[in-house]
Amino acid sequence: MTDGPNPTARHLLTIDEAAAFLNVPARWVSEAVRQRRVRCTRIGKHVRFRLEHLEELVTAGEQPVASPALSAVSQLSGAHGGPDCESVDDRQLAVTEVGDDA
Repeated sequence: MTDGPNPTARHLLTIDEAAAFLNVPARWVSEAVRQRRVRCTRIGKHVRFRLEHLEELVTAGEQPVASPALSAVSQLSGAHGGPDCESVDDRQLAVTEVGDDA
């Protein structure tokens, strides 16, 4: 028995509902809309979101998991960057030179 299209299949969420889905303040969602960092649908002056819009935002923000070996290398190589950071090769060279003197 079909009574027409399923209204929940493409349910549109308000800013407050989107904020609850993302577990962030509604102000953050409003600001993301203003800065065009999240897809949305405008119906007159009203802003609405499809779940797909919000899931895109979550997927775009996912960070890859670094393996422990990569984390150690990035710490040694000066992951913070900047001119005062030594490279891994410089540190290994310094250790080799000290070892050669002994």
